[in-house]
Amino acid sequence: ELSGLGAEVRSVVCDVADRAALRGVVEGLPGGVSGVVHAAGVLDDVVVEGLSRERLEGVLAAKMVGGWNLHEVMADSEGPFVLFSSAAGVLGAAGQASYAAGNAFLDGLAAFRRARGLSGVSVAWGLWEQRSAMTGGLERADLARMRRMGVLPMSTEDGLRLLDTAEQSTESLVVAARFDPRALAAGGAGGAVGPMARDDRARTSVPLRRRTVASVAQPHGPALPARLAGLGDAERHQLILRTVREHAATVLGYDSATAIPVERGFLDLGIDSLTAVELRNRLKTETGLPLAATVVFDHPDATRLAHHLAQALAPADADGTPADGDGDGSGDADPGRRAHTGRAASTAPEADAPDVSGRLESADADELFDFIDREFGPN
Repeated sequence: ELSGLGAEVRSVVCDVADRAALRGVVEGLPGGVSGVVHAAGVLDDVVVEGLSRERLEGVLAAKMVGGWNLHEVMADSEGPFVLFSSAAGVLGAAGQASYAAGNAFLDGLAAFRRARGLSGVSVAWGLWEQRSAMTGGLERADLARMRRMGVLPMSTEDGLRLLDTAEQSTESLVVAARFDPRALAAGGAGGAVGPMARDDRARTSVPLRRRTVASVAQPHGPALPARLAGLGDAERHQLILRTVREHAATVLGYDSATAIPVERGFLDLGIDSLTAVELRNRLKTETGLPLAATVVFDHPDATRLAHHLAQALAPADADGTPADGDGDGSGDADPGRRAHTGRAASTAPEADAPDVSGRLESADADELFDFIDREFGPN
């Protein structure tokens, strides 16, 4: 298609992180290079505790090393210098600490070049509808999480229009993305996006159109305890179970709580370390309870998790103990799980009990899943 428009097209394989190879490609092109669009990238998503030097270097090589090599090799060029960055570097994204850091470097590189009189613009892209090698692996839960953050997929047509506009920008950094105004006004997923998006000082985006964003009132305090007041035991259990299933469905990208079987393991349903943290955070907000980071793995299906929350939310009698008398875990319906629920509720575990919570707090992702497999088996 490009050749038909009169262009000469040449495809050359080169690792931009290899400076010598990159210089050889540039110097080998007749007439030199008049402009650069740096679109290389590598994804290796993992929670920050699971980052290793090798995994970090793999992601940063394409962004940081490649970007800097292009800067040095193209030092004498006066043509456009466009860096493909990501909104993850501006807004943050769960599980993408290394990717966010690499793109934030590109944002800084564009500013560095501008300060020295060179061309440079970093385009922090949102999500494109058209799948690429980097986004082809996104699953339902990933897309649902991005929607909750207020990030919507944009068409290729809109993306190319934004690119044309970004190249002419007087700013070194622009955010080119399609947002959901209501989700942004509501604070996005956990409020991470809202403050940045609502701050007039941070608006460096290239808008396709202007919209009025209505203010959305934020809830005050946990909602579930108030809804449980005055209910009988059976009704309380059903409401808590329904709440767990609703939030699990949300983080996994399902439309209804009925998509979450009451006794099917969360791992079988697709819960991973990222969605487990989000589910825990949502339930923590809903209940007001100081839930452990591993609560979804300690109680690995909707029924068991709802039972754990019901115990913790049980009304206290006159002497301050839970009304059903099982605050120490002795009333747990499953004796095999009694040690876990009891340890979660107790502030003084037995002297000879292993310090499971301490080990889990310091465990990386692989160690965490090994623990899950040992404790609960494949189901």
